Amino acid sequence: MEAQNDPADDRARLQPLRGWRVLIGYCGYPLILMASVLTAQQALAADVSPLYASGLPVLAVILLVAVLERILPFRQSWYAPPKVLLIDVVHSAVGAGVVLPAMKVTVFAAIATLSAHLATFMGRGLWPTEAPTLVQFALVVLVADLGAYSVHRFMHVSRIGWLLHAVHHSVDRLDVLAAGRAHPFNAAFTLSFENGLLILLGVPPELLILFSVYKGSNGLLQHSNVDFRTGPLKYIWATTEVHRWHHSSELVESNANFGNTTMIWDHIFRSFAVPHDRVAPGTIGIDNATIPENYWVHLGVPFILRRFERRPDVGA
Repeated sequence: MEAQNDPADDRARLQPLRGWRVLIGYCGYPLILMASVLTAQQALAADVSPLYASGLPVLAVILLVAVLERILPFRQSWYAPPKVLLIDVVHSAVGAGVVLPAMKVTVFAAIATLSAHLATFMGRGLWPTEAPTLVQFALVVLVADLGAYSVHRFMHVSRIGWLLHAVHHSVDRLDVLAAGRAHPFNAAFTLSFENGLLILLGVPPELLILFSVYKGSNGLLQHSNVDFRTGPLKYIWATTEVHRWHHSSELVESNANFGNTTMIWDHIFRSFAVPHDRVAPGTIGIDNATIPENYWVHLGVPFILRRFERRPDVGA
């Protein structure tokens, strides 16, 4: 059953923040995002294991945002029951502990080999390693998001893509753990084009790690149930104020804002859309289907989605 928005939440959301809420609401999103990346960078510089340097900052973001959801929620009605939270934890664990390692030893390894051959053939690497680190990082974000944007849009406009992606949109409320809800096929498909492009171009390992922290942290923040107010930043970053519209149950609203980390490609390809007359969609989820809250069912969705659709003749 879809979680309805409470009109009282809308009225409260339109009021200016007061006191300590100002710092969290207006500064929390960029500060948390930058802090996670800088922490990872400092950890790598101190020769901390890449696993800990990338994993611990993201874990810290999960814990911090979970607390902020309780003290400055965007929607009181978006608190998920324990069963749903557990399912999302399992999704996140499978994505990070099974899908990503499997991709590293298969697809990513093959792409790295191809990248090395291309560099040898051309007599130099494809990536501008001589550029300043900040410039390289900005390029990493733009290139990776082009891959993610392309895959994401494909998954919304094609039936086969929607079969892989529907599980992610099956949530009827947004919170920090909803970011990890994705079918393994969905996760592998996105990683192939997102990280695959970076590996093919020969992006240095340190930048790949920093990007993973940036992407992971931003994903948690953009799905969170925190009253973040990012102002003009939402036209550049894929923030919660933009991404909640992508989870609307209305297709005209959800078939937009496909960028995972930035809004640049949405502007270029004219898919950026944020209504100015409302603060959030009426309902979150899938309009023509109700997918049960069961992890094993979620795994089978690419093969059995039609049985959960109320209007099977309507595509994604």
